[in-house]
Amino acid sequence: MIKFVNFELLTHIRMGMLQNGLDWRLERIQRGKCLWTHVLIKNMTGDENNARVYVYINTDENIMYPVIWVNGADKYEYLRNKVIDQEGINELTDSEYEEIGEKNRDHARLYKLDNAVKFGNKGPTYEWIADVVNQVKSLTKVMSNVLY
Repeated sequence: MIKFVNFELLTHIRMGMLQNGLDWRLERIQRGKCLWTHVLIKNMTGDENNARVYVYINTDENIMYPVIWVNGADKYEYLRNKVIDQEGINELTDSEYEEIGEKNRDHARLYKLDNAVKFGNKGPTYEWIADVVNQVKSLTKVMSNVLY
């Protein structure tokens, strides 16, 4: 099913990420709800494939959810433990998982920093995107502690 995507919004996000040196990539529509995107942090150990910074984007309602995504399989428990040991990190609540559209915790576990997970557009787009980019930068700092 093809869903409308706000390309102007995605261009603003891309520019904000590029200006801050973040390697941001689009993935796909996640279970019909949000556009699934990620920020790459390369360490060449393979761990970056199983623990990443994701930004789920609801282009219909102009809401972004910057989170840490970790593979939910048992063998990646060591990565989840490293993430949860970082200061200010908490797993999403059941309602937050539901809102994003990620329901299968065996597949993925999602974590937020400082209880900030939902960023809605309440003013000028450049301010909203700057808030999201700043949160993504904070999440990448956490992930650099985990991956290196």
